[in-house]
Amino acid sequence: MEYTDTRFVEAFRAADLIEAHTIQIAMEAAGIQAEIDGESLQGGEYPLGWCTAPRLLVAESQVDTAREIILRAQTRRIANLREDENDEPLRCLACGQTMGKTDNCSACGWTYQAETVGQDK
Repeated sequence: MEYTDTRFVEAFRAADLIEAHTIQIAMEAAGIQAEIDGESLQGGEYPLGWCTAPRLLVAESQVDTAREIILRAQTRRIANLREDENDEPLRCLACGQTMGKTDNCSACGWTYQAETVGQDK
């Protein structure tokens, strides 16, 4: 695919490289060339106030389409996070009771924590 527009503009500022690459893959799957700017700055120590968040750059003529793809990707990500929150709660493997957020079953005392070898209970 050839691109005649050589002026690249920021379409998105990602939180980290994983998010930047995920969005870049989605854009390229839709036929939009996307470059990650600031990739080499990740993980370093920089003076206070320097912004090192990776930016996704696209041809100026494709920025509106790119932002639509970004919005869809973020909407899917939020939906996936909400699905994870609604997963079944932990259940005790010994008696099947719901354990909530604790490591020990309130009904039978069973625990997900490993026993320490060589120590008495």
